[in-house]
Amino acid sequence: SVDISNMFMDVAETIVSEFHGADGDYEAFKLELFRVLATEPPVTDLEFQSMQASEISQMVFEKVQANYLKKGEHLSKDIYPFLKNVFENNQRNFENIQIPVSDGIHMLRVVAKLEDAYKSAGKSVITEMEKTVLLSVLDEEWKEHLREMDDLKQSVRNAVYEQKDPLLIYKFESFELFRTMLVKMNKNIASFLMKCLPVADAPGGEVQEARVVEEEVDLQTNRTGDEAPTGANGKPAPPKAKPAVAEKRIGRNDPCPCGSGKKYKNCHGVGKV
Repeated sequence: SVDISNMFMDVAETIVSEFHGADGDYEAFKLELFRVLATEPPVTDLEFQSMQASEISQMVFEKVQANYLKKGEHLSKDIYPFLKNVFENNQRNFENIQIPVSDGIHMLRVVAKLEDAYKSAGKSVITEMEKTVLLSVLDEEWKEHLREMDDLKQSVRNAVYEQKDPLLIYKFESFELFRTMLVKMNKNIASFLMKCLPVADAPGGEVQEARVVEEEVDLQTNRTGDEAPTGANGKPAPPKAKPAVAEKRIGRNDPCPCGSGKKYKNCHGVGKV
């Protein structure tokens, strides 16, 4: 399971420590708290200057946690009618449901077991969303970290010419890179969870019923549709259905979903139409 509470606490402590102190910048703290966690400060400017950082961090955490739990309840209620409709009219025997969620910049597709989602009134979707977000952000941040480590290996070689110990520099700098990655990863996960909402793929902005997408290739036998696998009675087995989903097209001038900051056509959309 994903321990979101500890992550929120870590992010709260990080943000407070970045701006608290003798020259504490309350306005910068306020902006960062809203940018990352979409939350207003639980303290005033005067309180921020006079209180201990640990006290402020605890107050920030409690407010963020309360906001997130309330948001989870609203999300469950919002998606339940859709889940109920698909489950009770499940003529194609869907096993999974796929729900697009977005924080306004990036979009992820959350896959959950339809029956569990229905019986839990949408609560299991929140759990699957947390897992999906964590794994997606971790994957992106780790790949970026490996690229930075490669750059570091190249740069420390120059330390020899400066009569410095390259191994010592590498150990120190690699630790700092790893620590920075953890801070950034926790912030990005917490930020997405606090801001994301289900998105409607329909042009009219309404959530549509999921449509069936037949698999063209059976994953177990790697056979195409005209070589369909047979069941125990020798008859062709029914085709499997992918999770219910409505596709959303990324515009060529839209920001690339990978988070690079580039337009899609100049990043992962190169060569695609």
